[in-house]
Amino acid sequence: FFTLATSANNTYLTYTNLLVYDTSGNAAVPLLAPIQVTTYFPDLVQPYLVSFLQLDFPGRRLLLKFSEGMTISTANSSYMSFHRFANIALGPENDFGLSQDTFSYYSPATNQ
Repeated sequence: FFTLATSANNTYLTYTNLLVYDTSGNAAVPLLAPIQVTTYFPDLVQPYLVSFLQLDFPGRRLLLKFSEGMTISTANSSYMSFHRFANIALGPENDFGLSQDTFSYYSPATNQ
């Protein structure tokens, strides 16, 4: 997992003059030395699935959209299953699990 921005102790900011301009077109003065956040509010909200967009078995592609950014290295397809019917009480003969190596993982943010 990442140790960036997990507390005030590891949350600093720098920026160049290209960050923002005022209404007259003047660039912001660059902040070259990192400054620490004054107040830090940790992320305590669990992410949720927003949509199940695509399932492509030949292309080995499953496209899920979550409510916030996810750590792609923590994805584990063996913890999900597909079902033949919306009523999952019909029994295990209608459930289809995946092994960890069934799908590769891709993050659109990093193109990896």
